[in-house]
Amino acid sequence: MRLPVRAVTQAPARAPSVPACRGRSNSARFALARSGPRSYRGGVLGLSRRRPAPPSAPVAPAPGEVAAILLLAQEGLYFQDEVEDVLVEIRDGGDLGELSRLGGPIISRYERMRRDLRCHADPALRTYTDALDEVFANHSLLLHSALDLLAVSWRSERLEDERRRLGRVGPQGARLERLVRELKALAGR
Repeated sequence: MRLPVRAVTQAPARAPSVPACRGRSNSARFALARSGPRSYRGGVLGLSRRRPAPPSAPVAPAPGEVAAILLLAQEGLYFQDEVEDVLVEIRDGGDLGELSRLGGPIISRYERMRRDLRCHADPALRTYTDALDEVFANHSLLLHSALDLLAVSWRSERLEDERRRLGRVGPQGARLERLVRELKALAGR
């Protein structure tokens, strides 16, 4: 037995016995109908067609916000040295259990700093918070992946070669140092 095929462009048929407003009384249904026509402009109900206000002059960020973001950036810079130390030990083939105990809290702290950055929604500092979020994500992912690589590098020579290439955090480390300098200058104003 073949089932009938319905064209994709057709709207799904509604069973006539199923009421449109389940759980609502007739008076509530009629009150909705009397409230007037709703606009479907833009495909979404209730959107207005007003134009947004033009952007105002850039507002200086609050000093407390700059200080809080600078503190997170400096903490990230502090942990960057520890990330590089753990990466060197991973490169040298250190003990996975010991390095996991060293690297796990660092990874967790970078992720917590990323979450803390989201609390600072000052639009004037958005470029800094976005950049710091990317750097912190890079550092935590780099360390996590290096630990994973250490766990499986015994399986093949190619994985061993990749593990031996580890060492520094790369350009994201220099980017973090530059962001800390810029935030210090911004906080000094």
